[in-house]
Amino acid sequence: MNGDDDLIKLFLKPKSNELGFGPEQCTRLKPNMTEDEMVEEYEKMKKQTYTTSIKFGVKPNHNDLSTLVFREDAYNKNTTFTKEGIDFNVNSYVPTNLSDLMSEASTNKNIPVYFGVHGAGSSSYTFNSVCSYLKEIDPNFVFIAVDLRGHGNTKSLTSVSYNLSDFVDDANFLVFNTLKDIFGDKLSKKVSIVFLGHSLGGSVCSSLLTDVKSSANNEMNNYWKFNILGLVMLDIIEDLAVRSLAKMPEVIARTFTKFPNIKQCMNWHLGTGNPKNFESAKFSVLDLYSLKHFADDKYYLERKSNLSDFKSYWNTWFTGLSDQFVNLKGVCKELILSGNDQGTQNLDKTLMIGQMQGKYQLVVFNDGGHFIHEDCDYKVAITLDEFVKRNDNKLIEIKTNWGKT
Repeated sequence: MNGDDDLIKLFLKPKSNELGFGPEQCTRLKPNMTEDEMVEEYEKMKKQTYTTSIKFGVKPNHNDLSTLVFREDAYNKNTTFTKEGIDFNVNSYVPTNLSDLMSEASTNKNIPVYFGVHGAGSSSYTFNSVCSYLKEIDPNFVFIAVDLRGHGNTKSLTSVSYNLSDFVDDANFLVFNTLKDIFGDKLSKKVSIVFLGHSLGGSVCSSLLTDVKSSANNEMNNYWKFNILGLVMLDIIEDLAVRSLAKMPEVIARTFTKFPNIKQCMNWHLGTGNPKNFESAKFSVLDLYSLKHFADDKYYLERKSNLSDFKSYWNTWFTGLSDQFVNLKGVCKELILSGNDQGTQNLDKTLMIGQMQGKYQLVVFNDGGHFIHEDCDYKVAITLDEFVKRNDNKLIEIKTNWGKT
């Protein structure tokens, strides 16, 4: 992008285990910083990037949310939950007036709780921009975004497995503990939970809800299962996902995991189109990396998750997803796809039949890629808000003149 010669060299250079760049390209900082100092410095670097924009000549208009530039973290709560030696990182947005919204005196009829599960190799910050737009539309909701095992700031001191069932168990654990941390020992009837899953996250959410809906006397599930409103899957079709796995080794081989500076890191991701939206990528892409020491006062960015670690578990991720999603009972469902991708222009047979039978709503946006919720963040936020308003029966008020004279 923008004639960046260094970026072109990165694209053309054969992938290797070596850094692929010299110290002269690296970021210069204070020499020999400690781990904590590097974390602190990287946070400063990210915040500086948040304030930059490529929307040249576009003046923010608060009557048109699509022109706004979000320069701050949308999340205001960070928590860690430990399970079987894994410290799970959870980022959330919780309105400051939540206690008022929960009170019986409040005229607010429902409190949407979005539970976001990212795709493979991504992190909780993939939902940051959508959460920002939701706050502009109506701030009276809760957004919970998790870092799955092997991703983001979730950490484990030992090796772990990445079967779909592992991710599902983790999600169940995190739903229960995060909701209890925010709402206390009992969920209000006002709470309406919408699961939002991108790619692998869609499969995790679909499997989780299938398991929970079929469980009877599970105390942990019973805490929140009666508050489930819906499931929204983002750009995931089983047939396409399964076929794509055959190409994943080649994709990983061409994926750079180390960059000398933020500029080249951002340019590479935007150049690959994952994602395409600079405003969202400022948060989501930079959250995938941490600062590492190269030599003296030179530092570089290194990806947190190792994509190769997931290879032997791919075959468990998507098989049976379409049938599971279509036949999931007692849950309002929506599938949001990118029409810009040749592969997603054709639903598989199960999804096609289910869509014709009205078992879920299909929404297609033609101006985004695989990270549809980042590329079309404003549209996805509106779609989610409308999904809740359309399906939450707590918002439906039936008036009658029956018996009146």
